[in-house]
Amino acid sequence: MDNEDDALLFERMREYVIDHHPNPGRVGCLDQETLKKFVFSPEELDLTDVRYLHVMKCAECTRELGKLRRIRDQQ
Repeated sequence: MDNEDDALLFERMREYVIDHHPNPGRVGCLDQETLKKFVFSPEELDLTDVRYLHVMKCAECTRELGKLRRIRDQQ
């Protein structure tokens, strides 16, 4: 799998989560600082912690991660 395929896969996953897992009440959402670490310093997180799976089932967190990634990429 090359980078283009990888990017396409993650984009499809993002779209799926946004379309199928709305969470307007932000139930169980991670705090802003943790979401920032996901994007800017993931090595600071223990990504084996099951509570981080929340982002794969929450449109709101997925949207926020997308915004943070765009900010990171612009820097």
